[in-house]
Amino acid sequence: MPSSSETTAPTIALTGATGFIGGWVMDMALNAGYRLRALTRRPQTPRDGVTWIEGTLEDSDSLKSLVKDADYAVHLAAIVKGRTWQDFYTINTAATETLGRIFAEHNPGKQFIFLSSLAAREPQLSLYARSKAEGETMLKSLSLEWTILRGPAIYGEGDREMLPLFRAMIMGFAPIPGSRNNRFALIHARDVAAAILATLGKSETYLRTFELSDGRANGYSMADIAAAVEAIENRPVRPFVIPAPIIHTLGYLGSLWAFLSRRSVMLSHHKARELLHHDWVPHNGRLDDLGLWAPQTKLAEGLKVAIARYRADGLL
Repeated sequence: MPSSSETTAPTIALTGATGFIGGWVMDMALNAGYRLRALTRRPQTPRDGVTWIEGTLEDSDSLKSLVKDADYAVHLAAIVKGRTWQDFYTINTAATETLGRIFAEHNPGKQFIFLSSLAAREPQLSLYARSKAEGETMLKSLSLEWTILRGPAIYGEGDREMLPLFRAMIMGFAPIPGSRNNRFALIHARDVAAAILATLGKSETYLRTFELSDGRANGYSMADIAAAVEAIENRPVRPFVIPAPIIHTLGYLGSLWAFLSRRSVMLSHHKARELLHHDWVPHNGRLDDLGLWAPQTKLAEGLKVAIARYRADGLL
């Protein structure tokens, strides 16, 4: 744990600080005694230990200010929906390369942590998956002590992406895309943040890619999640399969709407392929095998707290 002294505490250059996972990383890093220099598009409320850098990932001057004299870089910023390949490429790929290159130029020998996605394992499935995979490839081409953490589906208090699924389950239904046999991993945002902090300065994680999960062997099926919510709510949650052709059709309709409206949509024809993929369970390097970190949040506990927070916020 670093010193809490302002003059000696290591500084983390952070992107995505104002997002869901970024909030967890900020809180845990500050509690651990780190100082943060965080990129933001708009003015933020002052906070002890945080220096806000106004700018964007496309602005090299902002990125230089962000990484100046930083001990580490943690790159969380990304987009999960877009209309075109250029949308995803600009943020998830090109910005990763630019930030990594600038960080390497100003902080030789220092560590750059990139929160990627398990989707990067299957770049042929979606524009998002391809953009994350190419971001990883660009980062690896730099003279940089990089560490890549691939996250699965991430949930927790403050998340909005999984809210529609929880709303359906609270109403008593658990939609299953394609097949009951599909498996996926989950992890609470708290454990993702802890994993990031656990890798800081650990040379055994340099130049390596790790796939994160909550530790459950072979992940979950949607029926498993339905059963967990059913136990929390003490009411039936009935899984039902949405056939793959329907998912594909909805995806193509989403892409058509995105084209006509010039707005990004979550369910595109690319995203449909990603949703229908049968295996989103970690297979490669596991961070917990190094003994530096282990997930702490079990699914039942994490879902119970997340659902309670949704209710407190008036979202359920």
